[in-house]
Amino acid sequence: MQSPSTCWPNRLATRPVSRRSPTPLPPTAAAWRAQRPHWRPNSRTRPSRRSSTSGTPTLGAELYGELEGAEPPFETAGYIHDEPVLVDAETLETLTDRYNVGVVTGRPAAEATIALDRVGLDIEDVHRFTMDNWEQGKPHPHALLTLADRFDSQSVVFVGDTLDDIETAVNADAEDDETTYEGLGVLTGGLTGDSGHEKFVDAGAAAVLQSINELPDYVR
Repeated sequence: MQSPSTCWPNRLATRPVSRRSPTPLPPTAAAWRAQRPHWRPNSRTRPSRRSSTSGTPTLGAELYGELEGAEPPFETAGYIHDEPVLVDAETLETLTDRYNVGVVTGRPAAEATIALDRVGLDIEDVHRFTMDNWEQGKPHPHALLTLADRFDSQSVVFVGDTLDDIETAVNADAEDDETTYEGLGVLTGGLTGDSGHEKFVDAGAAAVLQSINELPDYVR
C-alpha cells in the first residue's frame, strides 16, 4: 500500500490511488476556457513577467545580475535571504515522511529554488510549477491537476496564503471527477484576522489555518 502524499505553493497534500489515464490538459488558458467554461478565473491581472525594477529589491543587485543576465537598475543588497521562514523543520519532516510533496508558485523558478533551499525542502523539478514553466498561472487548475496525476492521487489539499490559491483548488475540484481538491487558507500573508478568515471561507476554503505548522494535524 502506498503512503499518502503532500504538496504546497507553495503547498499541497495528496493520497495516491491506482493509476488512471492522464487527464487531457490544454496548452493555453484560452483553450481550457473554451473546453471547460465552468472554472472560475479571477478578476486580478497576472503580469506575464516580473518587471526588472520590482525584481531588484527582492534579489539584490548581485543575484539579480546572475539570474536575469542583465545590469540591475540600481544597487541594493536584496531581501530574499531575509524573508521570514514560516515553516518549522519538524513540520517539513512530518509532511515529507507521510506525503508526496510538490510546489505550485507564482515565483520565477530561480527564486523558488532559493526559498526551498532556505527551508531545506528538496522538490524534484517534475513536482514544481513556477512562473517559468506554467503559462496560465493561478487560479487556473492546470498545475494542480497535473501534480495530482503525477502523484497518482485521489485526494489533494492545496495550502496557500492568497485567494488565488483557494480558487485554484476550487477550480481543480470542478474539473476532476476522480480526485477531490481542498484549498486551505493560511493567515500568514496579506490576509489576517477575522476579515482574512472570512475572505478565505467566501472563496471556498475547506479550512483556515493560523500557521502552516498546523497542516500535519489537519491532514492526519
